[in-house]
Amino acid sequence: DNMTLLNDKLAEGRSAIIKLLVNSGEMPSVPELAKELLVSDLAAFELVSQLHVEHALLLDKDGTILMLWPFSGIPTAFRVIANNRSYWANCAWDAVGIPAALHSDAVIQASFAYPEEKVTLHVEADTVNPGNHLVHFPLPVSKWYDDLVYT
Repeated sequence: DNMTLLNDKLAEGRSAIIKLLVNSGEMPSVPELAKELLVSDLAAFELVSQLHVEHALLLDKDGTILMLWPFSGIPTAFRVIANNRSYWANCAWDAVGIPAALHSDAVIQASFAYPEEKVTLHVEADTVNPGNHLVHFPLPVSKWYDDLVYT
């Protein structure tokens, strides 16, 4: 049926974005995705637009992929080093999500509260060693999608 075909196409597109991101450490552009999927740039843009509508990723106003959870398409205060690559996370929650998604140990370098306050966390064998740090989320989960960039 048509719904199954659409869901398969969306899953294939999301998987291709993740593959390109994991291999390069950078969020792929729509033309890079089109090349990977062997489709036109327009077809790739329509695909990421539908993924945006489905809340599977967040597009910036210019059509670039801003977020594909747990990865960020732009530099943030949350850098994750895993599998000899560096990735950006959207927030503290996503920073621990990257090693989980990659099934990898990692080092998380973050700035919390103030840019001058640097924190390093280690993830080893699926366990976060937080030291004496605590993560605070100022908004309840139900409000996160109101403004994902702020959250």
